[in-house]
Amino acid sequence: PPPPPPPPPPLFFSTHTTANSMLRSLVGSEMCIRDRKGRVSIPSQFRSILFQDGSHKMFCYPSLDAEAIDAGGNRLSREIYALMDNLDPYSDEKDYLSTALFGLSEELRIDSDGRVILSDALIQHAQISDEVIFVGLGQKFQIWEPNRFSNYLQDAQKKVKEQRLLLSKKSKGC
Repeated sequence: PPPPPPPPPPLFFSTHTTANSMLRSLVGSEMCIRDRKGRVSIPSQFRSILFQDGSHKMFCYPSLDAEAIDAGGNRLSREIYALMDNLDPYSDEKDYLSTALFGLSEELRIDSDGRVILSDALIQHAQISDEVIFVGLGQKFQIWEPNRFSNYLQDAQKKVKEQRLLLSKKSKGC
């Protein structure tokens, strides 16, 4: 078996100013264990941002493009609804996206100790066993099986390096 992934860096937060408010972003990563009852503790930093957003449930769904679980709070669900509002109400595009996002979405209750129970469908999609890693992505976070995340991170870093020239040209307006 491959060696275990390196420990994740500590969580840290970024604050983004918008016209309406100061929003803390979900960034960093943290490893967690599923207990024998299947509960996972949401990292306290992520949980505090969810509560600040008025979320006492975790909105989540199988990631559309990775073997991970996409998750967040009210801000994430508002962004998805805003995306849907910009699509033609009777288009195939809206139907497909609505089905993929809302049809498989779940709202998981956060218990008094900051834990959630991931459904069997979510666990199967992300191929999670006893350990998970929470990874902040700004407005949302993902929940991964640690070795899968390690592989994904290596691929992502490689692709970013390959696209570095493209990214620098875009930022310069070329």
